[in-house]
Amino acid sequence: KNNILKFNELKSELCWYKNENLEISNEIEIFNQAIEVYNKFQTKLSSIQNLIKSGTLNYPDNDILELTNLMHQLQSITKLSITLMESQIDEIMQPQIDEINCQYHKNLYSSLINKSEIILNQVVSINNIDEFNSSVNDFTSLIENVQEVNCVGNDKYKILKNSVVTKRNFENEKIEKEKELENEKILKEKEIASKKLKEEKPLEITNIMMYPNEIGVPVAIIMVTNNTDETIVAVDAEIRCYDAMGRKMNYFLSDSNLGLATFHENLYPEEEGSLTVTLNSNWEVQVIDVKIIRVRYENGKIVKLKKPIGYKYNSSNDN
Repeated sequence: KNNILKFNELKSELCWYKNENLEISNEIEIFNQAIEVYNKFQTKLSSIQNLIKSGTLNYPDNDILELTNLMHQLQSITKLSITLMESQIDEIMQPQIDEINCQYHKNLYSSLINKSEIILNQVVSINNIDEFNSSVNDFTSLIENVQEVNCVGNDKYKILKNSVVTKRNFENEKIEKEKELENEKILKEKEIASKKLKEEKPLEITNIMMYPNEIGVPVAIIMVTNNTDETIVAVDAEIRCYDAMGRKMNYFLSDSNLGLATFHENLYPEEEGSLTVTLNSNWEVQVIDVKIIRVRYENGKIVKLKKPIGYKYNSSNDN
């Protein structure tokens, strides 16, 4: 406050020369800017010191950044002075700047100690790693705003920064290993599921349509979906035929209603395809019971299904 009075006295002296020298006028403008920033700085510093006295050491980051910006702005303004005011401002302001720097760095250091303890004691997992990294980045950016030379000592800041950075590196390496193990686990589960699918339900029958050909013999179109990640090139299916009353309809020149059909169709991964078969029976066939029992993959592997894939079609349902 005493120095503010000195500033005003100096300003009054300079005003005598304002009309005679443009440089003096510029100095007064710079001087006014310095006083304005200085007042803002003292107001903010006083506010933060009250928080510290009340036991709230960990004041918000934006307050610290605002103090930093004001401090740098104040120093930049004083460096703009190149004539009469330069020596006067340096003489009056430098003790204040040194005092402000010291207060700022002590307060900042206390806050950073508190922040570093929070970071070092934080339990980090895959779920909060991004939040953790963000808090470390905020922490290190504050330290990088500290000047190389200050009353606290740059080495103390480096120790804080190194401890937090070491923690961050350790946690990120740990999380990366956890992610790799999780990915390996997922891939293994997918491989097991894929193998199980190929052995148990490589195909799904989605629909069956039936119509008589030109001589009245029923033709069935079996719509299927390949559930696997490999191309299926052949399918064996058992097809039983019945009339509308559920009586067995034997195949031509056979005493059985059971027929075995082999389909040679390329059924591509996760795509729908169709299997067409002419039923060697008569036009009275109304119901067919289809069971897929075996498939052959493009790589030559033949899989006999543990449980047949079945679908029962009744032409009366089409009406």
